[in-house]
Amino acid sequence: MAYVKIIDGVVVQKQPNKADGFIEVQDDIICGMIQKGKLFVAPAPREKDPEEVLKEIMSSTESIGVVARKLEEIIDNIENGTALSKITKDWAANRKTLRG
Repeated sequence: MAYVKIIDGVVVQKQPNKADGFIEVQDDIICGMIQKGKLFVAPAPREKDPEEVLKEIMSSTESIGVVARKLEEIIDNIENGTALSKITKDWAANRKTLRG
């Protein structure tokens, strides 16, 4: 068993030991749950604020932008031959190692 403190019908603190202002509950009760009589329920999911949704979209777009810039850099390296020369150098080094 565990002990929780409830303020305005919401579990705000959970602890293993008994203390003033805490009531005994089952172990699966967690902070944020709402007390309804003898039951505890999870709060309804809140709707996202449109501004919050926009921020999430922008952050994922920024991540896509970073990937796109990196891909452009890779393509540029391939087109101007620097990527190929690195691969060739790595291949040659590995070939020497294999020959002994």
